[in-house]
Amino acid sequence: MTDGGLSALDIQSLADERGLAIDEVGIAGLRLPVRIMGETPQSTVAEIAMNVDLDPTLRGAHMSRFVEVLASNEEALDAHVLGRVAHELRRRLNSRRASVALTFPYFLERLAPVTGIASFMDYTCTLTAASATAMSSSMAIALPCSQSTSMST
Repeated sequence: MTDGGLSALDIQSLADERGLAIDEVGIAGLRLPVRIMGETPQSTVAEIAMNVDLDPTLRGAHMSRFVEVLASNEEALDAHVLGRVAHELRRRLNSRRASVALTFPYFLERLAPVTGIASFMDYTCTLTAASATAMSSSMAIALPCSQSTSMST
């Protein structure tokens, strides 16, 4: 990388001869606006954690790649789309495993039990996906009120 004649050494791209694999590197606590698929897509703000394993031949991972992969997705997120995001993260960072987790408020219209007046309730939801070397992914959606859905593809 050059900037007015100055160059910065790309440490992450250098070979690491120590031979130490790292189980998990990534970002956590990142807050970004996202669209979540529902009956109609809903915009919200998610707290995001993304990680990959690090090959023993690498010194590090480009943290900006994590955000680039998520930002390159233009679809509203659901379990299948997030699975594709995890797969692309694994591919872009040359890792054997990748995972993505989003926690966000999701709003549903509910009727008050006595008056019948419509109002919005917010529910804290978690959407997770993982991708492994065998091109498999697993997703889980945690829903309130002891309802949960999980899928594997």
